Amino acid sequence: MSLCFQMFAETKDVFDLLDMVRSTGLTDYIRLDGQTQPLQLINPAGLYK
Repeated sequence: MSLCFQMFAETKDVFDLLDMVRSTGLTDYIRLDGQTQPLQLINPAGLYK
C-alpha cells in the first residue's frame, strides 16, 4: 500500500486511494484441505493503466 501511495501521491485522501487499489486488485484463491478462500492481491500497475 505504501508503494501505491508513493506512485500515486496526488490522491486526495486515503479512502480514494483504497478505492482505486480495490478496483484494480486481482483475485487469487488459496486451497487447503478441500476449502477455497479468495485472496485479494494489490496490483500497483493497475493504477496507471
